[in-house]
Amino acid sequence: MVLPDILANAGGVVVSYFEWVQGLQEYFWKEVEVNAKLNDIVVRAFEETWSARDRFGTSMRTAAYGLAVQRVNKVLEARRPIVDAIKNGKVQLVFNTTEARRPLPIRCRSGPRPCR
Repeated sequence: MVLPDILANAGGVVVSYFEWVQGLQEYFWKEVEVNAKLNDIVVRAFEETWSARDRFGTSMRTAAYGLAVQRVNKVLEARRPIVDAIKNGKVQLVFNTTEARRPLPIRCRSGPRPCR
């Protein structure tokens, strides 16, 4: 069996995320706690990938990418009502700072013109 690169590299990405979260909270975990959290995430990711590999009869790498695409799709579906409300003018985005209170422009992919 070959472990997919997406899983093999995940540990470093997860620990970088932990460092970012700790920096935001200004609360730092002990090494044992970091290792325990990392282990939980990596083991769960491996088990989910293995299960998808069995379910779809594919390679571990294809299963890992399939799971990633499913997760991105799930987030996009959850955010679709928000994006639609912004496009329809029902919600206005603003900068969350005291010095700038102007709307954040929504731009189309095709160019700098506003979306309709």
